[in-house]
Amino acid sequence: MTQSLSPFLNHPTWAIYRPALQSLIKQALVPQAVESKDGQRLSGARTAYVRGHVAVIPVMGPIVPHESLFTWYFDIATVEGIAKDVQLAVENPNIYRILFHFDSPGGHTTGIAELAHIIRACLKPTYSYSTGLLCSAAYWLAAATNEIYVHETALVGSVGVLLVTQSDDPDDIIITSRHAPNKHVDPATEAGQHHLQTLADSIEAVFIRDLAQFRGVSERYVQDQFGQGDVLVGDQAKTRQMVDGLTSFESLLSQMQGTQNMTTSSAATSLAEHTDAAHLQAQITTLQSEKTALTGQLEASVSELKALKAQLDTHQQASEQRAEISALFDVLEGDQQGLFAQLHVQCLTENVTKAEATQRIKTLRAEMGQVKVVQAAWSPPPPGQQSAPPEGQNKDFNALVAEYMAQGMSKPDAVRLIAKEHPEAQQAFIDAAKAAS
Repeated sequence: MTQSLSPFLNHPTWAIYRPALQSLIKQALVPQAVESKDGQRLSGARTAYVRGHVAVIPVMGPIVPHESLFTWYFDIATVEGIAKDVQLAVENPNIYRILFHFDSPGGHTTGIAELAHIIRACLKPTYSYSTGLLCSAAYWLAAATNEIYVHETALVGSVGVLLVTQSDDPDDIIITSRHAPNKHVDPATEAGQHHLQTLADSIEAVFIRDLAQFRGVSERYVQDQFGQGDVLVGDQAKTRQMVDGLTSFESLLSQMQGTQNMTTSSAATSLAEHTDAAHLQAQITTLQSEKTALTGQLEASVSELKALKAQLDTHQQASEQRAEISALFDVLEGDQQGLFAQLHVQCLTENVTKAEATQRIKTLRAEMGQVKVVQAAWSPPPPGQQSAPPEGQNKDFNALVAEYMAQGMSKPDAVRLIAKEHPEAQQAFIDAAKAAS
């Protein structure tokens, strides 16, 4: 038996009352609170049962993360099992309240914080009761419920983290990879102890933060008043705000069902006053969290919509501008339509404004007008003869035209090329032609 439990007991990180860990193997028989009536198993649940309209979820013995044959055989509480039973109770319309019945020293830290927040988010009122041990990881879960009640002899607390490890066997040879020196630390060394201490402190910080939030006190108050790792008897725990009242299991359950007026119980008045308020407060907290999340999503969506609208406005403006520019070129006619078509494509490609496109059209028209003047004034000389230009510069212009045409270029193309590359020759020819006319 001991050999088969070794992997289970050697899990390194525990939030558990130390004496209970040392006697964990004896937990097969877990003491139960005194119940005068049997409940009916909640349909589909692992351990939860129903008393009236109250779902009772037992959390007995050490708490481990996952279900297995071992946990089933010894009826050990698991994070998975508790979470499933909570969900079933929440979804059952005949369940009005949920009561967690604890007698647990704590357990593995794995999954405890997540389960605590699942319990905290329940929309149905949640309560905790313990007749024996309500320690460490178990208290972490209980603190997440709306209210905590214990028997006057219950032991509450053991807040902190217990890291279980052992020194290396001197016969073992352990080699870690070059870039992972912290993958294996020797707790017998000062450096190893410091590393493990930091690990335990980090988990404890999350534990204390949650307790402070759940119990409505400061983290400093938890550190100073919640036992500093020790356990407190029921009345001491109540004085330090670790629990809300002292009662018995049946009295608490009767009050939750509304079948008995516990005027003599110290829990009666508190429970009657705070049941609805605690439920409403839990709902308010949940709704506020959802509101914050939805507000963030809404703001992000608004920002995205504004960005999309800006893009659409830009595209619309660009489309309107392209349409205006195209309208300018649609009315152009003439034998130089090819040049305007090229200019049209150029204006659209460069995304110019309507005003700039209009200016470019005017410039092209002026250039084309000069070309027409040159074409009208110039004629090729008869074969074998030189033309008689009025000015010396005209000879250069005529020679250039003849040269380009000899290369296979049309007269208009030759004139446009001269206007671009030899503007002084073109202008001289135009002036001479005007003077001659």
